[in-house]
Amino acid sequence: MARALLIVTLLILYGCLYPFHFHAFPPDAWRIFWQWPAKIDTFTLRDALLNIVMYLPFGTLAFLAMRRARNRWMPLLLPLVSALFLSTAVEFLQLTDFPRMSSVFDVACNVTGAAIGIAAARAYTDSLLRVAVRTENRLPQAPSPCLMLLGLWLAYQVFPLFPSISFYVIRTKVRILFSQPSFSLSEAAVAAVEWLFVAAILRMSFPATSSRRLSAALLLLLPSRFLLLGRSMSLSEFTGAVAGCIVWWLWIERATHAAVVLAGLMVVALIHIELSPYRFSATPRAFSWIPFAGFIETGPDWGAVVFLRKSFWYGGAIWSLRQAGAGYFKPALGISLLLAVLEWVQRYLPGRTPEITDPVLAIVLALFLYLFQQYSESVSTAVRKRKLLDPSPAG
Repeated sequence: MARALLIVTLLILYGCLYPFHFHAFPPDAWRIFWQWPAKIDTFTLRDALLNIVMYLPFGTLAFLAMRRARNRWMPLLLPLVSALFLSTAVEFLQLTDFPRMSSVFDVACNVTGAAIGIAAARAYTDSLLRVAVRTENRLPQAPSPCLMLLGLWLAYQVFPLFPSISFYVIRTKVRILFSQPSFSLSEAAVAAVEWLFVAAILRMSFPATSSRRLSAALLLLLPSRFLLLGRSMSLSEFTGAVAGCIVWWLWIERATHAAVVLAGLMVVALIHIELSPYRFSATPRAFSWIPFAGFIETGPDWGAVVFLRKSFWYGGAIWSLRQAGAGYFKPALGISLLLAVLEWVQRYLPGRTPEITDPVLAIVLALFLYLFQQYSESVSTAVRKRKLLDPSPAG
């Protein structure tokens, strides 16, 4: 429970302080903080509801984490005081975070949400604990390194994990979606390969039936981008995602050389991503030898999306080659050299930033995958030894 509470707290800090554009305290900060909404309109009610819902899991998890305290009032009062302290601290920080707004009204809503979570946890403690224990027991004891790639992919899909629930913005995104001039076959093909690899990761991590259900459920991530700040999707991307899942279910999942086919598709798609739209210029651009300079210059928002997407693709190409029987060293070296060549060719592609970052990133990802693999194998060995020493089933 303590770990889950920590994760929820970090998510609250992220959601409340994004985009982290800090500045000095305004001269009238105290007056701004104590300002109450002039009127209760639709925007105010929506903001209040979001603040209440945001602190619901905090109150629930804090109560469950402190349920064994000797003083029966401690699990009730300490989570509430903690929510008050956390919310007040965040609201004061928001006074220095452009363009966030701060007020004591938000603190009241946050504490109300925590109180509702505490009350719900107190009323349904046994049910919540059974769900938590069942979930913990079903987690694999030796996670596969491919789960790291799945985490990178999920982060790429939902970044910045900040909602933009505005009917005008959503309507604008949908209008742009259906007003795009043409369907991009190449974009759909890249999306299909991406989702083929995601389906393969799910199959390696979960049973067949569960992996198919999960891949179908994950398709909802694409339309959910309409609710995220600065994110959207295209019809080409959605069509390719659906096609990739169908091809995996009907063919590649049962293919004899599925790993080899998937590795080839990942490498070909990676080359296409790096060189499209194949409009070369006669004059080469300067090559940057400073690692990760492009991500920093792009900015924290879009730069993070690009970084996560490239990390998924580079790591996925290395992992797919490893699954095809090539080990770690050869795929890492091969993909890194391939990216170095492609980055050098990108000097002739307008709008690209040719730099040393991509080859370096491939080596770093290969190292992380290898270390993750070593950790997974050590955990599996420890679990097998424990079962041999104590074959009796757990309580």
